[in-house]
Amino acid sequence: MANTQSPNDTKPIGLTTQPLPASHKVHVHSHHRPEISVAMRAVQLSSAGNGHGNGNGHAEPAKKPLMIYDTSGPYTDPEAQTDIRQGLKPMRLDWIRGRGDVEELPGSSYQAPAKKNGKASDPQTERFPDSARRPILRAKPGCNVSQMHYARKGIVTPEMEYVAIRENLGRQQAFESNGNGRTHAGYSFGAALRCFVTPEFLRDEVARGRAIIPSNINHP
Repeated sequence: MANTQSPNDTKPIGLTTQPLPASHKVHVHSHHRPEISVAMRAVQLSSAGNGHGNGNGHAEPAKKPLMIYDTSGPYTDPEAQTDIRQGLKPMRLDWIRGRGDVEELPGSSYQAPAKKNGKASDPQTERFPDSARRPILRAKPGCNVSQMHYARKGIVTPEMEYVAIRENLGRQQAFESNGNGRTHAGYSFGAALRCFVTPEFLRDEVARGRAIIPSNINHP
């Protein structure tokens, strides 16, 4: 999120870290991989009518929060400490390295700006600390680091499980609510759709080329 400024001040106030109104961030964890934590947003729904009751003198029961995607990252997490000079936490880096099929490129990923007359071309540009710079990765010779390659080998990657948890948003709760939940069958486009989006289902769809997970190894 961009820095905000007051109308009469050109200095940045700071990152927006306040929670969004009438909602709060929750995390759904994998049962198999505890390190997988998918951020969701629980939106508190208002009651029907004037909000004071059901017209018979009885207060209406509180509605269950509506679960939706949360794409705000750590900026709306009151427990997170974000330093823009260090960058975001590379959530997938351990997953990528753990597969053992990548290696680091030699040399630094940072190139110093060109100098003019012995001076930096833009002296006002702040240089980020070297500790925040990650090495550039590439596939080892003979290796393929695409999610499709893993899927076709029958491997369920952490990325697949993360996406499955997110794409299963609300479906299980709707089906388990004895028909009270509203779901739409949608159109399968040839996919063997299931009631729940499982990591194995996602792996099969990626292997067939019907689902794509963008997961550049240098964007962890």
